[in-house]
Amino acid sequence: MGTADIIPLSSYELDFMQWTKEAKAGLGVPREQDPINELLGEHHIMDAVLAAMEREARHLSVNGPLRPDFWERVVDFIGNYEDQCHRKKEEEALFPLAQRYEPVEEGPLAMIAKDHGRSHQLTWDLVNGISDGDWEKVLRAAHLYLRVSRDHLIREETYIFEPARELMTPEDVADLRRKFDEIERVSLGDRDRMYYLKVAKSLCDDAGLHHLLDH
Repeated sequence: MGTADIIPLSSYELDFMQWTKEAKAGLGVPREQDPINELLGEHHIMDAVLAAMEREARHLSVNGPLRPDFWERVVDFIGNYEDQCHRKKEEEALFPLAQRYEPVEEGPLAMIAKDHGRSHQLTWDLVNGISDGDWEKVLRAAHLYLRVSRDHLIREETYIFEPARELMTPEDVADLRRKFDEIERVSLGDRDRMYYLKVAKSLCDDAGLHHLLDH
């Protein structure tokens, strides 16, 4: 992988900083961030995790050995935060709103739904590779996850987030904000945003990408 030193392809630093500010306030505190900006802030963190995964995959393919602890934290973040919180905000709240403007059966929404299913399966492939101690399985799943996820983030930002921002009414924004808060409350359970931010930062630190989530 010749792009192992990649930095996040999309930078939503201001959105990430606001997301972090509200994360520090803890669970149960009403969120004020615009829902679309919240998703972009989460994309900023996800992109940093992808960069850490890519750096570690490079290490694994050239030098080894498999570091189960690193990949277990990857699975914790992408399985428990991305799948169970971030994507639920999209699938259960934003996408039904976006269907007003585009049928889900065709176009970007349908492709994004397929991306989510593919990412979910690849997360399980990572889990199986880690459980088996099979570095080749882990490397293969990581490569495929990176390939799917990078295009997926850009597709969401371009074809869903920005058009939705332009078309939403103030009532839509308020309803989305309420739904996001409820999804986060249920999905995170005893954990909170700061837990997953610390996981993401630990991955970046271990991959030698300390600067990516410094704010």
